[in-house]
Amino acid sequence: PQLPAARRRIVVINNGGGKIFRQLPALAGSFTEAQWEAMENAHAVRFQGWAEMWGLTWQRIRTPADLRNLPDSPGAVIEIVPAPAQTESFWRLWRALDFTTP
Repeated sequence: PQLPAARRRIVVINNGGGKIFRQLPALAGSFTEAQWEAMENAHAVRFQGWAEMWGLTWQRIRTPADLRNLPDSPGAVIEIVPAPAQTESFWRLWRALDFTTP
């Protein structure tokens, strides 16, 4: 209610928690698998309640076909849930990028 009326979309990529920490070079080789699993803080949290708290529509996206039915409301939270293999593929491609040249 504090913001002027507008069509807003908040997109959240929910891969189940903490996957970014394994990508930090400073942490490479620092932990056992059990320690990594504790740090990742795996969860099954959905953002539906958070969206409802703000009066926003919520939609969970699990497949590309789900993108065909996006909510047509003034405000929405779109929660994208990639498969574990998709998350791993993303990080492999990310690490292969060269960020040293403009």
